[in-house]
Amino acid sequence: MMPMPGQWERRSGSKSRKTPPELNDRAERIPTPDVASVVQGEATIGRVTGSTVRGSRDRVTWFKVSAGASVLLGATLVMMWVQQGHGTPLCATSFEAPRRLQLSRTGDREHLAADRGAALRIAQRYVASEPDTAARQQRLSACDAQLVQSIATTHGVTLDQVRTSADFSQ
Repeated sequence: MMPMPGQWERRSGSKSRKTPPELNDRAERIPTPDVASVVQGEATIGRVTGSTVRGSRDRVTWFKVSAGASVLLGATLVMMWVQQGHGTPLCATSFEAPRRLQLSRTGDREHLAADRGAALRIAQRYVASEPDTAARQQRLSACDAQLVQSIATTHGVTLDQVRTSADFSQ
């Protein structure tokens, strides 16, 4: 069986060999895979070319990766905190690219109905923490009108088509 390139091969000869004196001196002088080399199937001990400790490069790399990930996570948390609005509910939908809907298509009718349903839920959440008063109903109506206008502008349809979209989506 042929050895894989870079694999240690057994030497032919006597089974018992003395340990080379340079390996008995100190534990730091034990060759590591990056110090030892394989030349034509025989293991030869190379010289230590630097003062690095085995595995130190890996620790530095992992430290850099960990520090970078920690900084990115911290930046993400700060941005989430800034964008939260400090507890004030917003009457706004998420961004949607403007696209003219053709209400003759079933898919576009369903899309408009889904947008209308989302607008109703957003408006109800917008005033959910307020007591049921006339002012709350007025804020609910104003928010709903704002969201309907936004949907109509985004999709190039009329306000009435948006308001009645749940009726003709089936």
